[in-house]
Amino acid sequence: KDDWRFDAFDYLNKKGFNGVVITPTNKNYQKLKGDALHQQTDWEHEAMSKASCIVFWIDRSEEHPAFTTNIEFGEWFQKAGIVVGMPDKAIKNDYLKKRMDSLNIPYYKTLETTLNAALKKLKFNSR
Repeated sequence: KDDWRFDAFDYLNKKGFNGVVITPTNKNYQKLKGDALHQQTDWEHEAMSKASCIVFWIDRSEEHPAFTTNIEFGEWFQKAGIVVGMPDKAIKNDYLKKRMDSLNIPYYKTLETTLNAALKKLKFNSR
C-alpha cells in the first residue's frame, strides 16, 4: 500500500463522501510506452480539466520524486478548484510553496486537512 490515494479513499468514505473520485493510478503506468502512454496522459489531462476539485498531495521523497506532479501542478495550480497538501517531511517543495505563497494559495500539512479543504471547496457536508 504505497499510494496515498488509498488512504484518501478510506478517509473520504469515512466522511460519507459520495461524489465521483477520479484517480490516475494505473498499476501498469511504469510499463506504458508509445500509444498507451499517450492515451493515459491524455485521459489524465482531460479528467483534470473537467474536475471540480483537483487534490495534490505532494509527499515527495527520494524514492518518490513526483516528477509528473511538477508538470501537473504547473498546469493546474491557478485553477479555482485545486487543493494542495504537503507534509513537512516532504523534500524539495520549497519552490512550490514560494509560488503558492506569492499567489495566496493555501497548502496543508496533513492528508486529512488537505481532504477536508477539498470537501469544503466542494461544499460537501460530512457526517
